[in-house]
Amino acid sequence: MTGLIKTTATGLAALLLGAGIANAQAGASALAELQNKDGEPVGSVEVIPGPHGVVLKALLDSLPPGDHGFHLHQTGDCGDGFEAAGGHISTGDQAHGFLNGKGPHAGDLPNVIIGENGTATAQFYTDRVMLEGEDSDVPLLMDEDGTAVIVHENADTYGAEPGAGGRIACGVIEPRG
Repeated sequence: MTGLIKTTATGLAALLLGAGIANAQAGASALAELQNKDGEPVGSVEVIPGPHGVVLKALLDSLPPGDHGFHLHQTGDCGDGFEAAGGHISTGDQAHGFLNGKGPHAGDLPNVIIGENGTATAQFYTDRVMLEGEDSDVPLLMDEDGTAVIVHENADTYGAEPGAGGRIACGVIEPRG
């Protein structure tokens, strides 16, 4: 019985290693280093490409406790108090909100919950965007004007009116070296 478990574990490790190699060959990940409005670092979001979407891995620190809207914005620019990032990524025929019959925007993501210690970790998968590619029918994060990750001061309502309030953190998604 031990041999079977050992063999299965070895096979699983090889399968996972193979999947990791395939993912690395599919494209390198990207990273957004988030900062607050004072220019201080408050975390990062790694974007890992897959064949049909991306995984976003957020490590956040030094942010106010509670629920916060977390979105992908249409321009990779954190200037002008983070307003230069524009609105949420959208193909134009989408409306805001997971609970909206005409939504969601491609840039709508679940809220992040910051703990009392000011930190959070979160992982999301979305098939509504791709990191990069050709002939994609979904928005590309690494397009000519880039993409920003924004953390908002309040929770997103998931409805037609976001209600997430001001922008408290921003980071531009950039290729990893």
